[in-house]
Amino acid sequence: MSNIIGIGGKAKHGKDSIANVLIDNFGYKRISLADPLKKILYIGLKEYFTLNDFYDQNIKDLTFDKYTSYPELVLTKVQIERIVCAININYNLTGVEMDIIREWFRNEKFYSLRDLMQRFGTDLCRNLINKQIWILTSQKQINHTSINSPEINFVISDIRFPEERQMVKNLNGLLLLVKRDLKIEGEVHTSEQSLGDDSEYNTIIHNTSTLEDLEKNIIKLHKSKYPLFK
Repeated sequence: MSNIIGIGGKAKHGKDSIANVLIDNFGYKRISLADPLKKILYIGLKEYFTLNDFYDQNIKDLTFDKYTSYPELVLTKVQIERIVCAININYNLTGVEMDIIREWFRNEKFYSLRDLMQRFGTDLCRNLINKQIWILTSQKQINHTSINSPEINFVISDIRFPEERQMVKNLNGLLLLVKRDLKIEGEVHTSEQSLGDDSEYNTIIHNTSTLEDLEKNIIKLHKSKYPLFK
């Protein structure tokens, strides 16, 4: 049976760093709940951004006025329709849901890629369409891979909401919460405030030292939790 490890934590606290340790040292396969939304937004905005821009920490945190000719992003009707079609292909939207998406985008302005992704993924898709929308894709990916390659283990590097933590628990997985003494300027999005209580996690990781120390701690933790791991 596959190992499942879900990692929760605020932006820039070390979730991806921990996932990389598990991938590099133990051969885990990364699952990201945000991958589908990034691909959908890229389809809608491909004349402005590359797919890699949605993954680049340096780019996605920059406000648009720092590297584009516009201070804010307002989507065109064509861009909105591309996004609606991309979501519908994977999630079979109703006509009402399509109209909700169109209306939402018509009334929104965005100031960075992170701002766009957080509000699209949470405020629109999760809160107005379906709380399970991003979970469904990840579960299908895990189930399909597990059937064909049961030896593969998974790390989900962006656990934030209660239903996401419950998914990991339902899969008999391990929940890690990473914490770091890092002050983020500006307003904190609701997705960064839904991590729950420490007691909901199996282990708390305090990322207070170097990347090398973090790697040593994760390797030690993994061996203690999965002593029979090959």
